[in-house]
Order: sequence, then structure tokens, then C-alpha cells
Amino acid sequence: MAMERDPKFAGAYAGIADALFELERYDEAMEWLGQAESLLPASSDRALELQRLIAETHAAQDDAAAAAAYRCLLEQAPDNVPALNDLALLHFNEERYAQALDAL
Repeated sequence: MAMERDPKFAGAYAGIADALFELERYDEAMEWLGQAESLLPASSDRALELQRLIAETHAAQDDAAAAAAYRCLLEQAPDNVPALNDLALLHFNEERYAQALDAL
């Protein structure tokens, strides 16, 4: 209903993406996240939050793009503690301990 009222309401697209993520339908979630991200100014707090969700979705798929997505986010928000923690955990799980420590 929210998208019917306002087709440019990024929160509706992000909500659908979040639901699809929870259902482990990651490819579909990525499509919705991309649509939501395209509706927001790149430097907005909400856009940064969406970038983190994109990185989390890549990580959930064991996609090599996850680290790059986290680094992209951290270029814009270097003090984003949740993203730093997520990146550290990603590196740790890949047994790249030095990089995990750097992120921490």
C-alpha cells in the first residue's frame, strides 16, 4: 500500500527487501535493495543503512562482493561501528585474521 501511495518511498522497498532477506531469498532482496537505494541521495543516513544491508546480503550468500560492499560503505562512513564489526567477522570467518584485526 505504501508503494501505491508513493512509488518513490524507499522505505517500502527496503521493507520488502528485509522480509525477503529473512526468508533467505537473497537474490530477490538484492533487487529490492537496489531499487530502494536508487531512490535516496547517496550521502543520506538511510542510503548508508541500505548499503550495509546490501553488504549483509552478500555475506549471507557467501558472496565475495561482501567485503567490497563493506569497504564501499566505510569509505563514506569510516566510523560506522556495525559495518566495521561485520567486516571483521567476515574476515575472521574467512580465516583472514590480520584483516579482521585491522577492521576491529
